[in-house]
Amino acid sequence: MSTEPDDIPAGQLRTMQIIAAAMIMGVVFALAIFLFLLLVQQQRTILTQIDDLQAVSLVALLLFVTNAPLSLVLPNIVTRNSLTQIAAGAAPLDGLLAIRQTTLIIALALLEGAAMLGCIAFFLDCHALDLVVVGVALALMLARFPTRNRVRTWLARRLAMLEESRLGKA
Repeated sequence: MSTEPDDIPAGQLRTMQIIAAAMIMGVVFALAIFLFLLLVQQQRTILTQIDDLQAVSLVALLLFVTNAPLSLVLPNIVTRNSLTQIAAGAAPLDGLLAIRQTTLIIALALLEGAAMLGCIAFFLDCHALDLVVVGVALALMLARFPTRNRVRTWLARRLAMLEESRLGKA
């Protein structure tokens, strides 16, 4: 297999896109169902006062504040550790694509967990802060969606890192 980032196999890219879309759509559908149940069927109003916050809303906020940075840091740690393992290989594209898919799942799962807890907190408390947690988590998930250009850029950077690593050892 080639080591050029332009040679991204369509099947591997599509797999990453399906995984990302499924995780994002799970949150979107949960939020839509909860919004419908609360605002249409029960005709509840969204609370906005900090005094109205319940424990589950605070836990959702705490989980988001913890997981959002982790969704940026953990994939980089996994990538760095994995790059050292494939540095000796001749054609690293398959290994890099596997790393990209793994780190994508890690990042999205951390954000999805916070978003889903935000949905549940909204269902229980009907507080605007819960919608903010869900909205920001969804925005971060969408920002990580694996388009061809994003994957190509990621691959090019990691291939350069591998080359630097090989040159440093020579």
